[in-house]
Amino acid sequence: MDIHQKQAVSEVVLDKAGTLETILSKKTDIQSSCLKVSGPMNDDDIAYIGKLIRKTAEVTCLDIKESTELTSIDHNAFENCEKLVSVILPNGLKRIGDHAFDNCTGLISMELPDGVQIIGDRAYSRCANLVSINIPQSVSYVGIGTFFGCYKLTELHVADGNARYISYSGILFDRVDKTLLKYLPTKKIESDFHIPNGVVHIGNYAFDGCKGLVSVFVNEGCTDLGERSFVGCEDLKSIILPSTLNNITYNAFEGCGSMIEIEVNANNQKYSSLDGVLYSKKMDTVEIFPKAKPSPYFFPSKVRKIHDGAFAGCTDIHTIFIPPYMVHIHNNAFNGCSALSYVNISSSVKLIGGFAFAGCINLKKIEVCSDNPPKCGVSSFASVDMSKCVLQVPIDSEMSYRKEYGWDSFKNVKESFCLSLFSSVPFLRMIWMILKKVFVKKS
Repeated sequence: MDIHQKQAVSEVVLDKAGTLETILSKKTDIQSSCLKVSGPMNDDDIAYIGKLIRKTAEVTCLDIKESTELTSIDHNAFENCEKLVSVILPNGLKRIGDHAFDNCTGLISMELPDGVQIIGDRAYSRCANLVSINIPQSVSYVGIGTFFGCYKLTELHVADGNARYISYSGILFDRVDKTLLKYLPTKKIESDFHIPNGVVHIGNYAFDGCKGLVSVFVNEGCTDLGERSFVGCEDLKSIILPSTLNNITYNAFEGCGSMIEIEVNANNQKYSSLDGVLYSKKMDTVEIFPKAKPSPYFFPSKVRKIHDGAFAGCTDIHTIFIPPYMVHIHNNAFNGCSALSYVNISSSVKLIGGFAFAGCINLKKIEVCSDNPPKCGVSSFASVDMSKCVLQVPIDSEMSYRKEYGWDSFKNVKESFCLSLFSSVPFLRMIWMILKKVFVKKS
């Protein structure tokens, strides 16, 4: 975009790098929405321009094409410059720093000059209106989450001859690391998508915001799903994982509110699946519970552990019985389960991790079956209404709970006989749930 043809430009010519702030501070204002700076520049000059743009909404266009000595746009330089629409960069540029243009929501396009070698982590993340950008032949590193939140990105062109990166049919690949880096949200999304053969890694944020994607078949040979790799895929209902997969980050499916099934190849040596739930191979750990899978859910008899964030964001879960022999409820295990109203915690549980039940805003009753209060992590019950939620504990243990960190904030503590034995017998457990509902109605 040639800003000179569109608007008048305020020009500043520098004789020495690092003097831009001194020169501009003597001006009463910027006479145009477009600022052109030429001559020797350094990181201090760039930092000041970023500060200026964040401070005043008048500057929307920046032309530093004729600047000299400038080889990098430093980390966070233009972060949150939301009014910035156009930037023309100098030919000598080698590096775009981490978060350099993060949250520049007004930015529509950018032409990176030949010679750029590094595009930093989340350099263009949250540029919600970014439509097009190029990756020159010289680029040897595209950072983690570089295009996270770029939901209007239509054109991501990799120059011919780039030794590491290639774009094909709306998908950005790292052919050295054999990683699928980015599936463009504006691409004509197939409702059923098969990851191409040869992909070994699904990168962090790879399918970020891909609405319309309903099912995914991950190819044999793929070994891992990166952090938040399918975040915001609101229509994703199922995913089929290969025998080769050996690592899934706990938040890979964050925001996948329609997911009801995770299936894994029976030959996988690390994971197994049953009724759409992902477990460890030995079925002793709940790895990931699909967010749209409804209540009630009963743990298989072998389960001894709930992985970090396994049920996080599951808004259809209403009742949970923590089974006997489970010792540790891990961090974020039920974080954001907003419909969860009743929890029964068996006497075997000794530790409840940080934020384990945070965001369970409708939690009405917690029944703990241990005479000795389980240790709580940081904010284990954050956002739970502790003035209304009933904490039911064994006979003669109320004072112990009232003194223990994490439990001491509950106002409504009651002693009662605990029936955690039912949590290990599905039939009796169901009867107990029905009786409790009848009792609640009568009372």
